[in-house]
Amino acid sequence: MRDAEGTWNVASLLPLPQLGDSSPVVEIEDAVLELVDAGKTPEGNLTLKGIRLTVTSEAPDGSRSGKRSIHATFSTEFAQRIDITGTLEPETGYFHLKGNVIGLEVGPELRQVLPANFAGYLDQMPSLEANTTVEFEVTHDPAADVPIRFMVDAHLERGRLVDARLPYPLTDLTANIHCTDQYIAIESLTAISGQSLLRLSGRREGFAPKSPLTLEGSVERLVLERKLFQALPGTSGGLELWRKFQPAGVVDVEQFRLTFDGHAWRPEISLRCLGSSFTYEKFPYPLVQTTGTIKLTDHHLSLDLVAHTTSRPVTIEGEIDNPGRHFTGTVRVEGKNLTVDEKMILALPGKGREVVRSLAPAGTIDVVWHGSREDPRVTKMQTRLNLKLSDCSIRYAKFPYPVSGIHGTVEAVGNQWWIRDLTGRNDSGLITCSGRLTPTAAGSELSLTFTGENVPLEEELRDALQPSAQRLWNSLKLRGRVNLTAQLRSVTGQPTPNLIVQIEPQADTVSIEPDFFRYRLDKLRGRVRYDDRHVDFDHLQAKHGRTTIATGGSCDFYPDGSWQLTFKDLTVDRLRADRVLLVALPAKLRSAVSQLNPSGPVNMRGTLNFSQGPRRDMPIASRWGLSFDLHQSNLNCGVTLSHVSGQVILNGKSDGQRFWSSGELAIDSLNFLDHQFTEVRGPIWMDEGRVLLGALATQQQRVAPRNLTAKLYGGTLVASGHVVLDD
Repeated sequence: MRDAEGTWNVASLLPLPQLGDSSPVVEIEDAVLELVDAGKTPEGNLTLKGIRLTVTSEAPDGSRSGKRSIHATFSTEFAQRIDITGTLEPETGYFHLKGNVIGLEVGPELRQVLPANFAGYLDQMPSLEANTTVEFEVTHDPAADVPIRFMVDAHLERGRLVDARLPYPLTDLTANIHCTDQYIAIESLTAISGQSLLRLSGRREGFAPKSPLTLEGSVERLVLERKLFQALPGTSGGLELWRKFQPAGVVDVEQFRLTFDGHAWRPEISLRCLGSSFTYEKFPYPLVQTTGTIKLTDHHLSLDLVAHTTSRPVTIEGEIDNPGRHFTGTVRVEGKNLTVDEKMILALPGKGREVVRSLAPAGTIDVVWHGSREDPRVTKMQTRLNLKLSDCSIRYAKFPYPVSGIHGTVEAVGNQWWIRDLTGRNDSGLITCSGRLTPTAAGSELSLTFTGENVPLEEELRDALQPSAQRLWNSLKLRGRVNLTAQLRSVTGQPTPNLIVQIEPQADTVSIEPDFFRYRLDKLRGRVRYDDRHVDFDHLQAKHGRTTIATGGSCDFYPDGSWQLTFKDLTVDRLRADRVLLVALPAKLRSAVSQLNPSGPVNMRGTLNFSQGPRRDMPIASRWGLSFDLHQSNLNCGVTLSHVSGQVILNGKSDGQRFWSSGELAIDSLNFLDHQFTEVRGPIWMDEGRVLLGALATQQQRVAPRNLTAKLYGGTLVASGHVVLDD
């Protein structure tokens, strides 16, 4: 029995009593010895059974002094047979023993019954179970610097090891273990861990918690999962690798070496991927079916991999020193003809992700991503992304004009993005785009410049504009092709982007036929500029048959959906009141003009304004300030006036239902009943039911009375009058 202080009770039997001058031969057969450690909790008893023990003196005369030879054989419930031979010197306490153990069953039950000082050696592998064959040798020399020396060689079979530091238990374990009082070495260990086959050898110098340790070996079909990386030595290195690369799948660990110097672990690993998947945190684009190697040697990580997206290969190359929070090095990811999808968009960094998503891209691209970090004190990695577009399409959410067949490049350095020389098409139109995304204190600023050649005026371009602009577009019935330049600027926090579009009709292809004035104008030329709900147009020219029109002006769109269109410096040459013009006029004005039945060409100059309220069903109102130049025209205002030449000035407005117009006559000459009147001057008033002349007109104008005057036969004719515009 070993008491709580560590003293064995058999010590009280030594020295052995002197029963004579000689040392007899001692033989013990079929004995039982029970070893009890009273200091253990719970207390454990180990029983040695069937003991055969022979003790003889090695002295020539058989005297009591000198060495004794010992030979013993016994068994326990944990071992089939134990053989021990050796010598001892009772006087000095020296002994040397060696032997073997056959069929030893190592497990928790054995550790429970062993005395504490022996069980401590098995604490290095607390959950080991195995069938073991052991050879051992132990020497005790009280006079030596190290009193106890031992050596144990063990062969393990059908073993099982459970350890919280391992992701899975080791089963079918076989190994050769060599243990001395100085070190423990594992040789030729093989085991199954989950789906993996482990081969291992190792050596630990000493048995203290911080004793140096080296493990090396290989693993076939290692499953990459979180708890595997949690099991890697070190405080957080394994989890840091897991977090950075999110590995999954199966790899072969062709070689690994884990070294512990008493303070820190140094791993060296060479992995061959067998269809694994990775997602790198700096460019989190899932890569599957990965093959290649990953090597970690002396705090240096090398990547040489070929992965796949949906069906295309992606190469990953990297050289990283000190993997972990303070790493330095570079990583390069490259793929060709990759399909643009949501997974790729999610991998883009920062604000660029939302910008690219807002473009609704589709198609295939070439990707080159490069990340580097030279100074471990710099927290952010320097990144560069190059996207080469091939046959792509976009539809920008804030200017949803679809463009397809796009080629060009998009580059990003950190959070700074550039769009360079994108070219694409919409129908017959050739579209180019360039721009940049710049970080700002509040977020980011996106600026894009589009140019278009031969762009068709169709619904897709209309639908990219503001709702009120779309309404006017629908009313104008624009057709044809234009060249355009569009500048778009979007700033974080700004609800709508600022859009400036400059349009020039192309090669006499554009026509216009407004709903509110169904008078078709062809061969439209000039320049139109749209800027944030405001349109300016300069030097517009158009034709209707032999009639030519030129004008400038502007149009404003308001947040409530209303709009206002103004033509200024308007000139119309050779305008004829033909059937097409009459049909285009508002109903009340059409009736009035029809009654007057003008004939002959008219030139018109002045300003013209149209507007509509916020609802689509509201009538279109108009205002005008126009002068009409007549040349040999005819009018029928109840009486027939012929060969009318001169000018009529009219200012008026219409609310879409009624109209009125006041003005001034400056007729140089007209004929009435073959009499020529000249210098016809005076006020005029028109509405949908009548024409007032002279003093009657001034009553409506609310100005001082003034009559109509004319020259006739050298005298002056003074008159007022009215014409009622009905049958």
